[in-house]
Amino acid sequence: MASLRTLSSSTTSTLRGALLPRFSPNHVQIRTVLTVTAFERAKQELYGQRWKETLTRKQKLYVEYKEQGREQKQQKLQKEHGDNWEAAAAEEAAKQYGSHSFQDKVQRLKEKLAAKEEANKAS
Repeated sequence: MASLRTLSSSTTSTLRGALLPRFSPNHVQIRTVLTVTAFERAKQELYGQRWKETLTRKQKLYVEYKEQGREQKQQKLQKEHGDNWEAAAAEEAAKQYGSHSFQDKVQRLKEKLAAKEEANKAS
């Protein structure tokens, strides 16, 4: 019985780490609990911390637009939930990041961006 609790606990923490990578002790990653788009996630996974430096003008406008939307959503959640707004946002983020459609979209975008970069290098 004790081993089942251990397994359950370790499985839960593994899943939490896989689904919610932003909730790690690393303070750089705890900036916000609001979800990012699949495009932003793909860029972050491909280019790391300096992903914004690789954006084109059109992509920068898109990212800025999405960031403004997240700020508005944060303000709305703060009004609705008060001090508990982060818990509501974390629950929503877990649902989105855990969905297969989101993960598939991120993977497709990563492949597309990598292929585009290779084509640009070959030119």
